[in-house]
Amino acid sequence: MPACVCYAGGAPGGPVYLDVVRRYADTLLDKCRDTYGPIQSGLILSGFDRTAMKPLTTRPAPSAGIRRGDRSGPAWAPMTGANPQLDENLLRVLYLLTEITGDARYAKAADEELKWFFEHAQSPVTACLPGASTCRGTS
Repeated sequence: MPACVCYAGGAPGGPVYLDVVRRYADTLLDKCRDTYGPIQSGLILSGFDRTAMKPLTTRPAPSAGIRRGDRSGPAWAPMTGANPQLDENLLRVLYLLTEITGDARYAKAADEELKWFFEHAQSPVTACLPGASTCRGTS
């Protein structure tokens, strides 16, 4: 697959978007993983203070289209944790970065996120994954 080289502002000499995306992904993988608390999943955190380089302590308003209950952590508490269901586009970017750059670290991180989700998010009672409206064991 050919990579498109796009420049910020459309002019050569400006930052290349691929470089910006790669630096952002590198920061996420190096600094924004769940390594906090008694259970350290290694998932990419849903909220992160990019200035302090640590988890958010104040929950911002949800983005358009994101229901408050779909965000990780209790609705009125600081945003902590991760929600792989909302990382769909990020995981696509990580897989594409591996395809474009040849650096397997990005795909490995996406694989780990999905593996953790399927191993830990399924209900032991209904066998449903979060958000499933129909699945075996329910009526």
